[in-house]
Amino acid sequence: MGFMTKQMNNLSLKFKRIDAISDEDAIFRNSEKYWNTWERPLKNTEKACLLSHIEAWKVVLKNNQPALILEDDACLSIDTKLVLQSASKLENTDLLSLEVRFRKKLLSKKRKKLFLGYSVSKLYQNGSGAAAYILWPTGAEKLILRSSQHAALADALISNFRKLNAFQIEPACALQLDCLSLHGIQSPIRHQSIINKGKYSVRPVYEKGTRIKFFIKRVISQIIKGFQLLYLMPISEKRHIILKKNKFK
Repeated sequence: MGFMTKQMNNLSLKFKRIDAISDEDAIFRNSEKYWNTWERPLKNTEKACLLSHIEAWKVVLKNNQPALILEDDACLSIDTKLVLQSASKLENTDLLSLEVRFRKKLLSKKRKKLFLGYSVSKLYQNGSGAAAYILWPTGAEKLILRSSQHAALADALISNFRKLNAFQIEPACALQLDCLSLHGIQSPIRHQSIINKGKYSVRPVYEKGTRIKFFIKRVISQIIKGFQLLYLMPISEKRHIILKKNKFK
């Protein structure tokens, strides 16, 4: 929290901390039938992460205005405030991803200029990452409804939801702390993801008769992504999101 507070103060950004759902609390939220709608058994820490994002989506919907949603290990560029100001003028947008991780993203070939070398592209397939994104009330409403019907990893629920009108900022202006070293940027603090820490981070075993069901869900999901890739081939491309190292200090 000290790290995030310092970042927000340096960027002159007002913020509100939303209490996360703990991995212990996640045990008692929703039924096993609900959690088994994902492609594999979810860790309790993964369940807690999704539930925490849902709490943030509810705040966006209640306030009826767009907001930047950050996980507690999001490192922001010095241009973030300018990006927020420029993004506030976007229309017909549900979500704008600010970050980049390891994988390429499926994006529109066409880019729309935002300001000072920044642009936005239609985001079709994300791959990974939900540490830094701007969410509009329309997007919050869609995600809350979707998450009430279907469980998933938080980033997967966002990136696999084709009814979400999502975009990507380029160059990226957010990185999770575990990605900084890959770009030659020194992390300001020591860190460890709680997703993979503690007794609730152990991946649960498959219950009898469920392994094949999860496998089928996974295969269907990959087939759908494959057809989407072919369908969008004329207007899209998979590419790494560029990053300006000097913007992270």
